[in-house]
Amino acid sequence: MKYIIICITVFIFFSCSIKNDSQKRITKDSFPEVINLNGDKKEFEELINPKKIHLANDFIVISTDGNDTLLHFINKDKLEYLFNKGIRGDGPGEINSIVWDIFPSLKDDSFWVYDLNMKMIHEFDLSDSTFKAIQSINQKGDWFYGFSNHWLGTNEIISYTSMTDHKYLVFDTLGNKVRALRPWNEDKPIDQEESYMLSGLYQGPIDFNIHSGILGHASIKFENFELFDVENSTWIEVNGPSDIELEYDFFDTNSGKAANVKSHVPRGYNDIFVGKEGVFLVYIGKTDEEIKDVGYRSNTILHFDLKGNPLSWFELDFPIRSLTVNESERIIYCITEDREPGVVVYKY
Repeated sequence: MKYIIICITVFIFFSCSIKNDSQKRITKDSFPEVINLNGDKKEFEELINPKKIHLANDFIVISTDGNDTLLHFINKDKLEYLFNKGIRGDGPGEINSIVWDIFPSLKDDSFWVYDLNMKMIHEFDLSDSTFKAIQSINQKGDWFYGFSNHWLGTNEIISYTSMTDHKYLVFDTLGNKVRALRPWNEDKPIDQEESYMLSGLYQGPIDFNIHSGILGHASIKFENFELFDVENSTWIEVNGPSDIELEYDFFDTNSGKAANVKSHVPRGYNDIFVGKEGVFLVYIGKTDEEIKDVGYRSNTILHFDLKGNPLSWFELDFPIRSLTVNESERIIYCITEDREPGVVVYKY
């Protein structure tokens, strides 16, 4: 009986909670241009199982999961390997688990990484003289239930959360809740079980640009992403580009019901970059079976403006998993997803 009630509640949520003027449905025909891009790829023996890529000043920073040091620095112009840092360990300034995400600092000479398993964020500078984090902060209190971290101010972090009726909560660095943003349902609060289910269903890459004030959140499980204006608390939700409707069923976990997306539904987005001018996404658009057949998730980047309007559909000559963008120079840097992963550079 409880299962039926949850099904009805979730159906009502998807039908009524989002106002129509905040939703867009796109297709490939929505894009004014479809462009084939050819890139220049460089391989580095130091990059074992690269995961995330981030642009910080003149450096490309790449996280890996197959080294004793987890962060690698490459000159963005010459594509030369420079140095590494981010020692894997359980000592002060060390990363105990893996780098789940890399996100910008409020300072020009540093960046932050997120160790999701240990619920810690670490700040690293851009010099080659320090190998450990210069600062580490534990996720305490309600902040523990956050699954992403981006700085809004000197003592404010916005996180994608579960177990609450809002998608995002803002915390201080002591873990105190400052404010709640973006309700899951505009008409009425939802309970913890529904929140847990929805946060899992929509899980995926998140990025925030402090200059544009836009937080982008894409789902990896199905074709959906959202652009959230943090200051004005408004958002645009974009569905597509395929015309296959989302279908899912439920299964039990230790924390409650979770949603299992049906196997015929194509995967959504593997990464997102939010800039001052636009948004770039690594688009999957394949089922798990199709991914297994071709051996990679994506060779497509979708480009939107900050209002979610389609601009460009880029078809790539290399499969990719993660991206970062230099908008002023119109360059996209990607980690490839092939037999010998490396960095590929595209000009658009």
